[in-house]
Amino acid sequence: MAKINGAVGVLAALIGAGAWFQPSVAGSDLWWHLAAGREIVEQHAVPTADHFSFTLAGQPWMHHEWLWGVGYWLIYGVAPDGVALANLALIFAIFALWLAVAVRHSQSLLGAGLALWVTAATCYWFLDVRPHEVTLAFVGIVVLTRFQPWARWLWAPLMVLWCNLHGGFVFGLGAIGLFAVIETFEDSIESQKLRIDRTLWLGVALAALAFLCNPWGWRILEYPIAYLDRESPFRAILEWQPPPFDLDPRRFSGRFFWLLGVGTLGALHEVVARVRGGRRSGDLYLVGLAGVTASMALTSRRFIPLFALAALPLIARLLGTAVTRVTRDVPERRLRPAGLALPFAALAAALLLWRDVHLFPHPLARWTESYLYPRAALRYLQSLETGPRVLNYYNWGGFIMLHAPELKVLIDGRANTIYTERVYNDYVSMMGGGDGLPARLALYAPDVALLPIGANSLTSRLTSPELGWKIVYIDSSAAVLLPPNSPRLHRALPDPDAVVGDEPQWQLVRASALTATGRPAAAREVADQVLARNSLVIAAYRELADSYAAERDVAGVTAAIERGIAAEPRFAGTLRQYEATAYENAGAPELALATLERAVPRGPFSRPEGVLQNIADLRARLRAR
Repeated sequence: MAKINGAVGVLAALIGAGAWFQPSVAGSDLWWHLAAGREIVEQHAVPTADHFSFTLAGQPWMHHEWLWGVGYWLIYGVAPDGVALANLALIFAIFALWLAVAVRHSQSLLGAGLALWVTAATCYWFLDVRPHEVTLAFVGIVVLTRFQPWARWLWAPLMVLWCNLHGGFVFGLGAIGLFAVIETFEDSIESQKLRIDRTLWLGVALAALAFLCNPWGWRILEYPIAYLDRESPFRAILEWQPPPFDLDPRRFSGRFFWLLGVGTLGALHEVVARVRGGRRSGDLYLVGLAGVTASMALTSRRFIPLFALAALPLIARLLGTAVTRVTRDVPERRLRPAGLALPFAALAAALLLWRDVHLFPHPLARWTESYLYPRAALRYLQSLETGPRVLNYYNWGGFIMLHAPELKVLIDGRANTIYTERVYNDYVSMMGGGDGLPARLALYAPDVALLPIGANSLTSRLTSPELGWKIVYIDSSAAVLLPPNSPRLHRALPDPDAVVGDEPQWQLVRASALTATGRPAAAREVADQVLARNSLVIAAYRELADSYAAERDVAGVTAAIERGIAAEPRFAGTLRQYEATAYENAGAPELALATLERAVPRGPFSRPEGVLQNIADLRARLRAR
């Protein structure tokens, strides 16, 4: 029975943690990784020069994560949804590794399981399909196996893989070196003289040499070192920004700071135990690893999951000790029934965490928020057969690289592995409405643009009388524009119905037009047809809500949005924003305000400023009534 309980407890811990596997993050980097992986498989060579962009074509490119892209491309080529399932399997493996570390250190499955649940909730927004998960797994391997006699011979082959999978290999070297330093310190304290384990340091030296086994040799260090430059404009990318202080556990930063507080208590508990009981009573390595990762996470939010996992064994021991103290005076006859029932109760709670988690159908589309990408607009752009130079939105660069390799992007998510500070600053200036837009357009001379739409967007500025760009295609998510001097404007343009008539994003243009011309029932029929084919077309729920708003049917608006949230709860924030707009149009501003207050983005890669401004404007209007 004890073995059964232990197995059920482990299962509950992993299932509960696994429920946090699917963040509400677009994961736009996946696409360029797949595009590069496809090229490597086809060319049988790792690219060292860029040919995906027109801004840096032919310039050196250090694709330090090439092996990850190859692996996932091979899966994608067989079954695209397999990418999502493979990533889910990796996440479960990560949690299993760190659970083993926590159980071994704390000697408490209950403490380790509870700590893992809290850790997974903190990691949630960072578990998008990206190579950084390799580092989370490999650090777990290093920590779990570090006391094994053969571990020091594992480090070198591990590093060969690591330095070709993710730039976190630099942290891996640091984690291995930290272990060697602390072991040397502890051995010397025990011996009361300097004591150096030669095989231990030989393992460190071999690992340090092993990272050279990549296509760029020692120059691969240039990429992680570049992020030490605080003046670099790439540090302005949201994932490299520090987390804002917050204690609201619904937000990523609130969870981080609560975990930081508990982790600090766990570190203090560990240090006290080490001072009182000696080396076997406290693990200074775990304290050091958590301290280093905490400082990294306070500098850049991207490192929050690394800190959360590094702090996990400390938190597990703290919780395990607390449980022991609470139950110390409870009679065995009372504890035994609770001990038998607890693992099964935990498993039931873990299964409840999955109640709003939907994986099928279309797991990859769910995980990458496919509705954010301009599939129909890109197809139409390809049909134009213009020149290859595309003025594009940053997050769409990789999507273009994968699905339209004949086109060349201005910029994409590869950031400073290829793009210069000038290109990045010029892009930011163009998107943000900075001065000098005509000069920058003349400098880069794009043949076509693929951009988001909106009142203050670059699309609206390009179509101003001063610049004179022409919108040749527009749908619910994107516009395709041609410059005023484009030869393509002198020939007949393709009919969108003929090119993308089967695309939901274009079909919803017709639904919007039907609502605008006083035919909301017909608009709903179109939207329902779209959803019958794919329930993840989020814009279709917006069209349903707008059609009901046109009839002042508040209940209909509510039902349309709740239908969308039932299809994919992770998209609730976006759907609530659509709902608020529909309530306004239906003449219910109070409902709009209450809904919008529930729609403020909480993740590390979102910008809530626009929603907060809308809330402030709504409040002002309601006060003025």
